[in-house]
Amino acid sequence: MIKKTFFFFGIFLFLFCVFATFRCWTIPDTFIFRSDVSGSVYFPTFYPATDRERLDFSTGSASVTRKNFDSAPILEEGGFSLYSPEPKSSFCQENAAYCQPGPNGILILTGTSKGGLVTTSSYARIDEMATSLAHLRTLVSSGSPSQRLFVVSIYGNNKTIHELSEKEGRFRLDLRGTHIFSYKLLCFAAITAFLITCFFALITSSGSILFFRSLYLENRYSALILVVWWGVFYLCIFPSIFSHDTVIHNANAQIYTDWYSGLYFIYTACIRIVGFEWIQLLPAVSGLLSGIILLRCGSMATSARPKWQSRALSALTVVLLIGNPALVTSMFSQQRYFVVIEVAFLAISMWFYVYFRFLEKKNRHIYQMTSGVVFVSGLAWLLRPEYLIFFAFSYIFFGLAFVLGRKIFSIRCGLSVISCAFVMIVGLKFFIDRAMPSYYGYDRTLAAERYKTVSAIAMAAPFICRSNPEHGITSTMERFGSINILCENGPEAFWWRVVSPQARPQTIELMRKMRGNVLSDVEHDPITLLRYRMLTGYDLFKNDIWQMDNPYHRRDIAREFHSPTDQNIMIPDRFGLIHDYPLTRGLTRALTDFYAWTGSQIGIKGMITVCIFSVVVLATGWAWLTPFFSLLFLAMIIPIVLVSPALNWAYIAFMPVWASFALPLGISEALITQRAYARAPLSRRFRALVEHAQRFIRFAVLSGCCWLLDASTLLILTHANRLPTSVANVISSCLASAIVFLVSRRRIHDGAENGAVGRTAVYMAYTVISILVASFILPFIVQYIAKLEISGLSLTKIVLLAKVIITPPQLLCNFFMSRCVARYRFSSKHL
Repeated sequence: MIKKTFFFFGIFLFLFCVFATFRCWTIPDTFIFRSDVSGSVYFPTFYPATDRERLDFSTGSASVTRKNFDSAPILEEGGFSLYSPEPKSSFCQENAAYCQPGPNGILILTGTSKGGLVTTSSYARIDEMATSLAHLRTLVSSGSPSQRLFVVSIYGNNKTIHELSEKEGRFRLDLRGTHIFSYKLLCFAAITAFLITCFFALITSSGSILFFRSLYLENRYSALILVVWWGVFYLCIFPSIFSHDTVIHNANAQIYTDWYSGLYFIYTACIRIVGFEWIQLLPAVSGLLSGIILLRCGSMATSARPKWQSRALSALTVVLLIGNPALVTSMFSQQRYFVVIEVAFLAISMWFYVYFRFLEKKNRHIYQMTSGVVFVSGLAWLLRPEYLIFFAFSYIFFGLAFVLGRKIFSIRCGLSVISCAFVMIVGLKFFIDRAMPSYYGYDRTLAAERYKTVSAIAMAAPFICRSNPEHGITSTMERFGSINILCENGPEAFWWRVVSPQARPQTIELMRKMRGNVLSDVEHDPITLLRYRMLTGYDLFKNDIWQMDNPYHRRDIAREFHSPTDQNIMIPDRFGLIHDYPLTRGLTRALTDFYAWTGSQIGIKGMITVCIFSVVVLATGWAWLTPFFSLLFLAMIIPIVLVSPALNWAYIAFMPVWASFALPLGISEALITQRAYARAPLSRRFRALVEHAQRFIRFAVLSGCCWLLDASTLLILTHANRLPTSVANVISSCLASAIVFLVSRRRIHDGAENGAVGRTAVYMAYTVISILVASFILPFIVQYIAKLEISGLSLTKIVLLAKVIITPPQLLCNFFMSRCVARYRFSSKHL
């Protein structure tokens, strides 16, 4: 044990020394001067010349003459001098064209090189917020064949002025000699070295070795397919398919932010130490590990079953993981939303694996694994606040598991390890919330106000952009700027263009007043907000996946037509994270095209799949944890949709991702729990509760099938106004309810054998009354939905939606009534 500890400590020291020596250097702001104020200079990017990032030069002047200055230069080197004259100096009065202030005031470069004499005050500043200067090697000039460029560094260890060499409009640039050591990065070097060491210790532990040995013995081919596919895909898109919403600029410039979560900043800062080209490795590995754990769960579930069932479940797992575009996108298309998804689903797969081991009474490494689940769940919460319920449930669930399983497991050991994991997460949150802002001098109060204001603007939109806008909110927002941007371009555009530049400590009270007005109006008129958010939720779920293929396709379109397509397409390659390899280009296009094709409306399809399967697995097995997670994710969607400022499917991406996990986990849970409960008889009361729940779910499934018949009949009868809605609903509902009762009487309710006709007549009488009530209410629901003016809803869809709304209360009443009628002991006289 001591030798192993020293071994891992040695690995940590080695990694820390390597990172401290090579990765803790930063390059300060650098200035690029030009000899000709015409033309443009660009960063080279993944995209064609028309889409390059253009340097923003000051409106100075340039000439091939020498000027006399009345002040000393601030830097002299290589025949060049850099001056910074005062605006009121005699030089500026005589040479006003040269004294136009730039981003760092007035700077004038003059001197002679082999290219000749030059004096210029037209310069651009590039910094670590705009691009990774350490990796910037080329600048591209266009529009001026005689353009000369000069790089000036006045902040680094080696203050330099030199002219860049040029070949066919491309200027070679190397700034590595101007770097300075950063003690802030030294902190992240230590964190990164520690995390890598912990990961290496984890995968070499006895528990991990045993896990992967069992995987090899039981799922070698499925695991091999999964690993090979994952490796090929990763190599095709390495170093990254990089979406512009991955926020790494602050970490690169060492400017702290908790706007997207303080833990995400730590993550990107650690990636900066390793190299931004590895930014999608963590979610990709997390997704792969989740798939491997799913394979092990399937093996545990089918261990006592025929071999073909095990192979079928493994094949289903692999197909679902490889074929789901939402899961593939979250693994390989790096965006800030996707890190937490993969971390959360790693925790979920671990959760089920540990739960299955509980049921199988396999307690080896059980305490370490449960603490790992709690810790990883806590990391998901620290990355995104909506996962708090996920973290809290993990802690409560495993706490109860150890208490209830006290005859098998030690309560003291179990509660101790999960409490340690809980304390570590709480401590990490305190570090993120307190220590990091203090270390960086960060105004966390202002950031919190900004974050709340974004959601408030999204909630205010329906009150402002209607025909009779609400005066209080409108007048408050107009103090920031024109609200036309809000109504024409959406809440997110209004925030970034209008409110965000003005969101300072002085405007905190104004932002609070705005939120107060919004909450007041929502309280008095919630229907307006709910109506607006119904449309938002619908648009979110039908939104296509675009993070995977668009960078390549937009680049190809721009190349074909020689024109830019979108200003955002400049952003991804600022850090060199999208590359186009000729060797893998064809396969990359084929893969991204495939997932773009399968990504159409994945949100709606994923949610429908999850809902249907959750009902089925409840009805046919002993599974409860899988449907619980389905319900948990559905509940998480509601507040997200309520405050989402933009139509980005990534906000709700965990739902379609869950579709790939729910099926194999639900099947595995049903098989394992049936086997476990058969060995350990349940109490009579608990068994009755489970049986009643299963009967209701089976009745719901049967009713659902007949509901499709009911809805189809209703649509046929109401098509082209052949029958009134009320009459058509009576006919279709009577037909469906008769079939439901006749099937459920014996198959579900175990009803009496006698009096089938009489019982059916009684149930049909109830049905007629129920239908009359529903038919009376249905037209009012149809009228209300029509007043919402939801785009794309025809009369047929409105009628169908009204039918969906009125069905749940009918279903509950039908279940209890059909059970009473089926089991009631009628006398022969009554029948």
